[in-house]
Amino acid sequence: MRWALLALLVWAPLCLAESEDSSVSSESSGEVSAISINAALKKKLRLPSGEQVKVVLMRPITNEELKDSEVVYIGIEKSLARLDGITVRRSDYSIPKMNFEQLKRATAKTHGDVILIPSFKPTRWALVLYDRRTPYQVVMHSEVLPDTMLRKPTDLAKTNLTRTLVTQVFSQYATDQLYDLPREEGAPLLQADIPRWMASAGLMKNINRELLARWYVAASVGGAVASGIDNRTSNSSLLGLQLGYRPFKGFLNHLFIEVGGEFFNYNAFLVGLKYYIQSKTTTARFYLGLQHCFVTNKMTLTSDPSENALGSRSQYAVPSVAMVVPVGDILIKAEFQYFVATDDHSNSIFTFMPGLLLPF
Repeated sequence: MRWALLALLVWAPLCLAESEDSSVSSESSGEVSAISINAALKKKLRLPSGEQVKVVLMRPITNEELKDSEVVYIGIEKSLARLDGITVRRSDYSIPKMNFEQLKRATAKTHGDVILIPSFKPTRWALVLYDRRTPYQVVMHSEVLPDTMLRKPTDLAKTNLTRTLVTQVFSQYATDQLYDLPREEGAPLLQADIPRWMASAGLMKNINRELLARWYVAASVGGAVASGIDNRTSNSSLLGLQLGYRPFKGFLNHLFIEVGGEFFNYNAFLVGLKYYIQSKTTTARFYLGLQHCFVTNKMTLTSDPSENALGSRSQYAVPSVAMVVPVGDILIKAEFQYFVATDDHSNSIFTFMPGLLLPF
């Protein structure tokens, strides 16, 4: 009996000391946790430059407005001021629903880094925090309204509930307790899957070959009408060949140097420039040209029925216009030329040349 009493006297003080130590340690761990949360919150509310983030308080989601909500807004502002001296800017912008696309628009409209959106439902209040630095998640906390607020909501009750929402939301924000945002559903781009071969590099190169090609060759079969000495005229069938080269990139990318020959009852050799213009509404392309031409009647394909109306040789300036239209994999060309003599202004030639053009 003596030994039992002695053991009891020794063991009781030890148990009491252990319980006091555990309570002190729990209190100290709670203080450390609160300090770490505050440190994390201060870090989150600062930009890398050291400036405070722009916090914007928006209007509630459409159809979730609260009558006499000014008390709540003031409560949010005061609660944030207590946390870290955060300044809140109000915005009248509101969103119709909560999803990624709507919140991205809200950050663009309000120019805010962190957005707060209250939600007031008949039996539940919520506060949503969106940080544009984590664009696919939000922080959200909701509280069920107590019976006293349902029966008779007072300003004091609203303020207390608001303080609770702010405290909980920013605690979750500091500890990265985030929720994924839903996305807006949109119609598919195509009802069927895109075949893999449609996006191949070879196909894309083939489609854009006329935009990327540095060279082209063209062949035409048409007709020419010449008017010369003493108003004598002649007409003849025509065979034309052209070779074009694109020497420049950038601003002068549409400019080609072209050489060609046209053979009718005269032989014409041309060199000059052509500049193409792409239609914005159709697939047609228009070429505007200005060339210098030497015309001779030596070794022609056909004889001149006008008995050498243009003379044996002459020089011409040749403005031209051509239209190129893709038909399947083939480029159809139709070109008009007007030859104006530079040495004898009474001479002129008009040609029409439909044909094919091949870029390479």
